Amino acid sequence: MNMIRPEMSPSNVRPRRSSRRRHVAAVAAALFLATTYWSVGGAQAAANDAEARAIFEKFIAAQNAHDADAVKAMLLNSPGTLLFASGEEPPQAY
Repeated sequence: MNMIRPEMSPSNVRPRRSSRRRHVAAVAAALFLATTYWSVGGAQAAANDAEARAIFEKFIAAQNAHDADAVKAMLLNSPGTLLFASGEEPPQAY
């Protein structure tokens, strides 16, 4: 014997219209904010990448030109500054 009334079964129960509208509005707002955040975040990251690449190219050009003053101006004036090259070491490195 089924104790649940057929008119109250889970398949027949619908949320009230006002709660459904609030839910749809909340989902739409979340999607809008997420889309806005991700599109701006990507553009900002691309701008930061372009700026970093330009600074790095300027730094390499100054090194290749043996312009010590230009290289020094781009480095942080700190005893903790460390330059690391991942290339091969010269054969007579100490």
